[in-house]
Amino acid sequence: MKKKSLDKRLIVYLKICFLFTLYFLKGWRVLCIQRRFVLFFWGIVAVSLPVHQLHADPSGANLENPPPNTTIYSDGEEEIKVKPHKKSSELSSALNGGSRHLRSYAPSSSTNSQLFSQDDASVAMKRETRAFGSMPLPIAGGEFAPYLGPGSTYEPPPATWLPRSFPAWMDQDTVTGDWGGWRSWLKNRGISIGGRWLMEWNGNVGGGRKHSGKFADEEAISVDLDMQKLLGVHLGTIHYLMTMRQGSTGLMSAIPSLDSVQEIAGGGTTTPGYDFTRLTRLSWEMLWNKYVRTEIGEMNAESDFEQSSSYWGANLYCQFVNNGICGMPQSIAMNSGYTWYPGSSPGGYIKIYPTGDDKWLVSAGIYAEKSNFGATDNYWNLGLGNATGAFVPVQLGWHKGGSSDYEGPLQANIKIGAYWDSRWVKDVYSQLPTFAGNAFPSSALILADPKQLRSPYGAWIQADGMIERDGKDPRRGLSIFGSFTWGDPRDSVAPYFVTLGLVRKGTFRNRPNDTISIGSKMLWVNDQLTQWVKDLPQSVCDTHQYGYGGGCYAPHMENLLEINYGWRPAPWLLIRPNIQFEFSPGATNRYATATIVGLESGITF
Repeated sequence: MKKKSLDKRLIVYLKICFLFTLYFLKGWRVLCIQRRFVLFFWGIVAVSLPVHQLHADPSGANLENPPPNTTIYSDGEEEIKVKPHKKSSELSSALNGGSRHLRSYAPSSSTNSQLFSQDDASVAMKRETRAFGSMPLPIAGGEFAPYLGPGSTYEPPPATWLPRSFPAWMDQDTVTGDWGGWRSWLKNRGISIGGRWLMEWNGNVGGGRKHSGKFADEEAISVDLDMQKLLGVHLGTIHYLMTMRQGSTGLMSAIPSLDSVQEIAGGGTTTPGYDFTRLTRLSWEMLWNKYVRTEIGEMNAESDFEQSSSYWGANLYCQFVNNGICGMPQSIAMNSGYTWYPGSSPGGYIKIYPTGDDKWLVSAGIYAEKSNFGATDNYWNLGLGNATGAFVPVQLGWHKGGSSDYEGPLQANIKIGAYWDSRWVKDVYSQLPTFAGNAFPSSALILADPKQLRSPYGAWIQADGMIERDGKDPRRGLSIFGSFTWGDPRDSVAPYFVTLGLVRKGTFRNRPNDTISIGSKMLWVNDQLTQWVKDLPQSVCDTHQYGYGGGCYAPHMENLLEINYGWRPAPWLLIRPNIQFEFSPGATNRYATATIVGLESGITF
């Protein structure tokens, strides 16, 4: 097919998609906030694509009509031509140890390596993501990177709309495949589209305040625009992420628990029956050279400070369901103006790599703190309206390891960070309502007298590493992690917070991508709150107002243990049964240990 006819067909197709999208969203109130992005996104695509021309392959062959007996693969950054029957070990070596996803080219007017060469900076950016950057689209546990070493049977998806067979469908990276080649076509021109659906049901079946079960789910769509590939100019990447949540946080009060046993129940989840859509990311990321990387826009701190490392291409912390572990150690959000997924506010960071690679990192950021950050009316509230201060984190990171977790030296990471919060806040006694009704009668809150204070602060340390990789099958291994977070005792409800965990990838025979995960969180309540409850008059503790009775229970510590099995029947499908034990629910001895069972499932589109 000739270049011009292909380009004309594509432009007509995109214009139709653009008009259809506007019409489709017109009557949907819950999604109408996306119309501005639809106009922006399709406008860029329609304007930029006609400027692309067919470029000659360095070998002299046109990529639209590759040489006979040649297969073309791409990881979105470079092209690799492999003759038939090339050994998988050779292919693995060509792709830096299998740390990238292979995508087959659809017939297209493809760009070549002369225009989009992979320099040292882009390599550093990709590898840095393992230790110091989180996933653009935080899929629960992530999609494991394919193994391309000796014995690999991985094949890139065909450029078809429907899979050739059911087994072929179950081998795809995503449930929707390559969209007849259009997905790869767009990605190779700088437009990467992702999506996921995640659901969680958990129920308290023993102990705690009462037995109850709750459901929550989340849908997300992401679009990344690589300006180098899209416009042929080194202008970084524009990230867009939109999320929608349904469900309730009611299980927290039923147990009770100081943080959610469901990672997606909260931060935008509303009452049952209501959908909540919000902008999660709209930012511009720029890798200036192999030493400096920046990002600015509507974003959150969770992606880049006290964040999880990536193992086997997946988020290590989010091999767990409990929100105290998955995402980030939860106390930093409880104690400060730390901005978290799925929320967003104006912010930015700068990351410096002193050695020009991924061994060392020095980073600093600033994020606006909004009084309505977690409110349901903040879904498209761009700018500094309702800003109350700034959250300023800094972080030092160290990393070692090979190019992937399937070969080379075992990965290890250490991150040390601190934060400063510019806001005026109320002291720790303003946190007493967290315990009212469980530790003491709500009527006792009248005795609290919180004061104003300025600029709380805190710090953290994280460590993780792979301690074993099976010699006979490098897809299997064991990784561990631990973290300690400290918060300013003047205002922190939980000044000490610890997480620990281990993840075994590769369980039974023929299950190399299944996981068994065991993790724990330990939360220490501020001693000032403990003493305040101890000092309450006995007459206050014995009241039966609002159904309360049985004396006062001084809050002290809340611990949790989670055990789960991550079953991955397909790369795009996760089914994770789990059980959690909440010791001292609500950080008191009032209730027996709560036993929470649950099921998490995710689909990658």
